[in-house]
Amino acid sequence: MALNKELSGLKRTINMQNFKSANTCAFIFDANDEYKYKEAIDFINFAKKENLQVSGIGITETNEQKSSRAYMENVLYFCLNDVNWYGRPTDNKILTFIKAKHDILIDFSMLDIFAVKYFFALSHAGFKITNQTDKKQYADFVIELNNSEKLSKYRQNIIHYLNSIVMK
Repeated sequence: MALNKELSGLKRTINMQNFKSANTCAFIFDANDEYKYKEAIDFINFAKKENLQVSGIGITETNEQKSSRAYMENVLYFCLNDVNWYGRPTDNKILTFIKAKHDILIDFSMLDIFAVKYFFALSHAGFKITNQTDKKQYADFVIELNNSEKLSKYRQNIIHYLNSIVMK
């Protein structure tokens, strides 16, 4: 209910982008699992090579995991315990990230948890991309994967489709 109340006040203009037309790209990613974390960092580094200003939120289960991740400029780490009683993040840096007007927001987390749904749904990003999860209702572009496909395939699909979008 709280999410729906906050969504009712969200004013966002959808603006389809590709890697050439965008200036900024934000990521939400899983920083728990080493494989998923490495895939996300590789994708962030790819976006940097595309001359995009990059930012992100890495999701961790514990504060120990949060503090063990290497520093990356403009990447925040969020522990799932850092929420108030109804699941809203308490860290002002996270709230600032959500309100930022990123050109592209990529949900690279593959997580169906409220905190990620909250970040994604309330983001002011112009073009939101996710996978086939409960976040798809808040997305502008959804890439479906079956359960056997890996995160690297998801990344390849995002890159392929964003490179296929022709901007005038």
